[in-house]
Amino acid sequence: METLKHPFYMYFGICPNEALPKAGTKAFLLLSILSDGKTHSRESLSRWPQLGETARSPLQKLRSDSFLNWNILSLKVKNESYLQLDNRHLSGDSIQDNLARKERKRNYKGKSHQIALQGNRRLKKAYLELSEAQKHYLLTLGEAANEQ
Repeated sequence: METLKHPFYMYFGICPNEALPKAGTKAFLLLSILSDGKTHSRESLSRWPQLGETARSPLQKLRSDSFLNWNILSLKVKNESYLQLDNRHLSGDSIQDNLARKERKRNYKGKSHQIALQGNRRLKKAYLELSEAQKHYLLTLGEAANEQ
């Protein structure tokens, strides 16, 4: 494929090669759509059956470490949600592209940390609930054995 015909030719030399998804993948399709720099409603993205109903999986992959943290913005206007690729990725400047990736990674890791903390806070309660459920289950087994 010639460089100028490749959907991501504008990223060559700007972003790391590992950030570009392989052709034919859902992540490739989503990045191809978003690389025009415009806002795209989630509803319009749902019309692409290859992306899946919500495009959630390819979006998560592009935003994660898997593809070096593309900064894809989620915008809400009235009751509609939109996605837009951060313009710094489209600037043609590797420094701006890198800044957008670092910002996304910071947000991604911050969210991950927040989720881990919430899970840790819930651990004791979940253990108590599991113990209670196991106790009731074992009591049921004993009652079933006595009925025979």
